[in-house]
Amino acid sequence: MIGFLLCLSLCFSVGCGYKAEDGETETGRNTYIEREETTETERSIVESESRMVDQTVESTEQPIKEDMDSQSTETEGSLETEEVLLTREQIEKKNKISFSIPGNGMVDLKTFQPVSAEEIRSMVEVYTIPDYAYYDGHLRTKEDDRELLESRNLEAITEPVCLRYGIITKNAAVRSFPTQKKLTKEGLADDLDYMQESMFCVGEGVVVCHQTSDGAYSFVQGYQYNGWIQTECIGFCDKEEMVEFIEAESFVVVTDAMLNMKNQKLRMGTRLPLAQQTENGYLVKFPARDELGNLIYGQEEIPNQSGSLGYLNYTEELLLDQAYKMVDQPYGWGDTNENMDCSSTMNAIFKVFGILMPRNTSKLTLFSADVTDLSVMSIQEKKDTIYNAGIGSMILIPGHVVMYLGNLDGTPKILHNVTGYSVDGANVEKIMGCRITSMEIYNSEKIYYPELFTKLIVIR
Repeated sequence: MIGFLLCLSLCFSVGCGYKAEDGETETGRNTYIEREETTETERSIVESESRMVDQTVESTEQPIKEDMDSQSTETEGSLETEEVLLTREQIEKKNKISFSIPGNGMVDLKTFQPVSAEEIRSMVEVYTIPDYAYYDGHLRTKEDDRELLESRNLEAITEPVCLRYGIITKNAAVRSFPTQKKLTKEGLADDLDYMQESMFCVGEGVVVCHQTSDGAYSFVQGYQYNGWIQTECIGFCDKEEMVEFIEAESFVVVTDAMLNMKNQKLRMGTRLPLAQQTENGYLVKFPARDELGNLIYGQEEIPNQSGSLGYLNYTEELLLDQAYKMVDQPYGWGDTNENMDCSSTMNAIFKVFGILMPRNTSKLTLFSADVTDLSVMSIQEKKDTIYNAGIGSMILIPGHVVMYLGNLDGTPKILHNVTGYSVDGANVEKIMGCRITSMEIYNSEKIYYPELFTKLIVIR
């Protein structure tokens, strides 16, 4: 054990390395610079909606939660059936294609290999300090910037390179810099935090590429994102154990929107290896850390009604069922406070079926799905195309994504995790949660939603 720890210490004293996907460039990944360049609209939309306290009215529209037992009704262009839309083999093939598409941020951790210290350094340096005024509640200073840049410990990234592997043992906020301090626009407590990127969930595998000088933060690569997380969230193991855990033949998938377990929020789609099936549910291998930070396991029970042995069959009925479970889940920019934003909500729903996709809206056209350009169509053409595509199709708006649920009660409905919207084009309601709404609503700038539709994504 002593020799093992010395070896790991040596690895981080000399740096770590990374091998990019073929055809992928450092600036093409799901990193902060790209979010800054490609999703500024998303930031402005979320900021304007979340700051409209003086201009908003209390939401009077109740979330639509039809009894799922009555949901086997005919929808325009589609009829709910038990027909399997994609088999398990077809989904695995699509996932393999998705991992091979350059520039979508998705990485197959099994083949992620070190190349050079320079490449690791490039990964870290892609994140720059965005130009917002308040840091940790005070006006940002040059000293703040200097400390942030120095905290990355770049001088320790040297040859030869090595990687460490691990499993996330508690939900880990992914940060653009190794700090929990907030970078905000106005310095208010509920401002969006622009250091927040995403979240790695319990049970996910990560490749550890680099650490801060005190070891408190690790720069890691997950299957769809990279960034800084607190090291205490990782149970370290060798590569073989990591792969065995994340690809266990017998596993359980969380089907609740959120399942509280061991002081953690296990979100929909969380996958954990099966230890034993019981009368009331499933005992799963729950990852934890020992006193040295190494991966150990406990056993926790997921109730029958909260999980599935293996992935669910990909049918319209089950897809709708999972979507409806998301109603009322709170909004969290970049998964702040372990909550979900618009795109992580979609990720969670489809993960229950084993379908993997890029993390952010700016990348959702770059995976194995059928994508239709709506931006060149008239409003009526957009609607007709969506109706014909069927239930479960995703619709992209600049900086936002929604799911089409069908024409219910004569009205086309969508599900989305949203900061706010207007029903009548006049009064903007601050929502900050997942809702089922009419497709005929307006955004915070009072623009008719269908006018904003740019892409239709169909997974069939």
